[in-house]
Amino acid sequence: MSHNHQHQHEHNHAKTKQQHQKTGFLLTIPALDCPSEERQIRKLLADFAIQRLEFHLADHQMWVSAAPNLREPITATLNGNGFNVSATKQQKATSYMQLGAAVALAFGAEITDWLTGNAWLAGALALAAIALGGLRTYKLGWNAIINRRLNVNSLMTVAVTGAFIIGQWSEAAMVMVLFTLADLIEARTVDKARNSIAQLLSLTPQTALAYLNDNWQSVDLAAIPAGTLVRVSPGERIPLDGVIQAGQTSVDEAAFTGESLPVEKQANSKVLAGTINLTGSITFVVSQAAQETALAKMIQLIENAQQQQAPIERWIDKFAAIYTPIVFGLALAAAALLPLFTDHTWLSAIYSALVLLVIACPCALVLAAPVTVAAGLAHAAKQGILIKSGAHLEQARTVSVIAFDKTGTLTLGKPIIQQVISADAANLKLAAALASHSQHPTSQAIYQRYAPVENIEFTAVKDHASGGVSGHWQGTNYFLGNFPWLLKQTNLNAADKDSWQAQVNELESQGYSISCLASQDAVLALFAVQDELRPNAAKALHILAAQQNKDLMLLTGDNAQSAKLFAAKVGITKVFSRQTPEEKTTHLTAAQNQGLKVAMVGDGINDGLALAQANLGISLGQAGTDVAREAADVTLMDNSLSKLPYLFALSAHTHKIVLQNIGFAVGLKLLILVLALFGLGNMWMAVLADVGASLIVVANALRALKLPQRELKKIKV
Repeated sequence: MSHNHQHQHEHNHAKTKQQHQKTGFLLTIPALDCPSEERQIRKLLADFAIQRLEFHLADHQMWVSAAPNLREPITATLNGNGFNVSATKQQKATSYMQLGAAVALAFGAEITDWLTGNAWLAGALALAAIALGGLRTYKLGWNAIINRRLNVNSLMTVAVTGAFIIGQWSEAAMVMVLFTLADLIEARTVDKARNSIAQLLSLTPQTALAYLNDNWQSVDLAAIPAGTLVRVSPGERIPLDGVIQAGQTSVDEAAFTGESLPVEKQANSKVLAGTINLTGSITFVVSQAAQETALAKMIQLIENAQQQQAPIERWIDKFAAIYTPIVFGLALAAAALLPLFTDHTWLSAIYSALVLLVIACPCALVLAAPVTVAAGLAHAAKQGILIKSGAHLEQARTVSVIAFDKTGTLTLGKPIIQQVISADAANLKLAAALASHSQHPTSQAIYQRYAPVENIEFTAVKDHASGGVSGHWQGTNYFLGNFPWLLKQTNLNAADKDSWQAQVNELESQGYSISCLASQDAVLALFAVQDELRPNAAKALHILAAQQNKDLMLLTGDNAQSAKLFAAKVGITKVFSRQTPEEKTTHLTAAQNQGLKVAMVGDGINDGLALAQANLGISLGQAGTDVAREAADVTLMDNSLSKLPYLFALSAHTHKIVLQNIGFAVGLKLLILVLALFGLGNMWMAVLADVGASLIVVANALRALKLPQRELKKIKV
């Protein structure tokens, strides 16, 4: 077995092992070798209950994530439409040795025809070359013709057969051999580009040292439940998500955040599967099963994103569906009309028509967007930016307005209690007990300051977005939240209102955020807290406004004074305070009604509506709530706002590459088309233009795997 075949065997084995961990089945489809076939299959299977389709063009295989009982009806549908599913597990592709022999025979036919003029010998050599290098293409081509499908194989089959019939034997052979060789290279390159994120799958080991059955033992990850103790030595990858119980270390989290600087970890710190334990031995408690880790969800998200079409991909599909029949019709017209209205002979007219048939293949055009988008999504993920689909990657470049939440987004979300006003220490315990039911950073600060809380069990607890949290204990209703909301929930007398309002105003004028504990008729405690601005937030927002021409606004539930002070630090002039979730969406809708594309950056439950309303919702990966991450289209894994300029620059860069690819693919084909109509083009030029354009488009698409240095300099934070 050759090295290449051995490597491919190992690749297929690893891929098959990975796939069989999921529900579904693998189908081998010999006709599957071009993105145009992929698109047709997606349309054919659109009505089936399929979770996901994964295409591997190089192997002519498709993984179907669906219930096993769908295998037969899906196979029947494919067979009925000419995409015959192979009974063998692996379709045998044309080997490199066969191709080498076919190339030698094709050159032999060309040289024989040129030197000796022996047509019979040249024809025999050409026929042998086609049999060795193009038999598979022929079979697929006739199958497509029988099923009335215009694809690359049917077009090549008609073109080469026609060339052979009119006596262009050596050229027919060379065209078929070149096409087969280029098709093989293109398919492998496309598969590599579309799976450029696959290296994430190898980030976790297969086993972990776990404490099970009163013993430390090496256990498969799938068999380790949440709550198990796992030990990791220095230099090893962390196998599962968890919380450190003992030990301290530094961890390389670059796989998630894109940042190479190690992060210090100690007891109670969170660790993530796939990150690298650098300096110390640690023991941690597993918090998620293997299939639920952040890495597993990240891979799932990226796979889903790569399967979804961006709007520009859908446009290209529609264009290609029109382009191919038009050029095919033009070829028929050329064969019939050129001899009548020009100096073309019937043979030269047919030859020009055959050249047009080769040009009619839309492969390079169809490849223009999906490979670029897949590369862009992979690039973003490696930088710690998770984008849920290619549509959102494309959408980012159109954003002109960016709205920010304050607490936990512009700030670290770790407010510190600076002042407390309370007549009774017992009230502080009450506040902490009620605060434990809320995810808001201020509530968490109060809880952590006065925990542990014993013997205080609130009932009828309710979290009020942009207000606070309420609950019932020992016959009394209690409220913890901002002062304006508190006034609506309680029955304070006028004197108490004025007194507390004066104290709130005084503290807010100093930039503090205020949270109060109250019963139905009295304020029991007041907490003045202050949060810290996120590192690099000011510089990142400056780049967004000055370099990328974004209009910035602040939407916060905090008081006006605190909001203005923070907005001034980061250069935001449009500030809206005391905002409810509904009011936040109103501001976004107003901008959208003016024809503007809006992004919302937030982390909390009260940002969910706004994130969903925005054209592009952006959440913070580690600091954000589950609600925010679910509603968002983009997640910044390391919470760093410095990723925002990178996101918008990458979106613009990816779109630019897609346009370049479209222009090149269409322009080159139009050039050959014009030359063919004037009798100046030949089949060599046509096939080289087709497969050459495909290879160049793929190579150009891979540029989306990194940003140019000139772009990086503009957005350096």
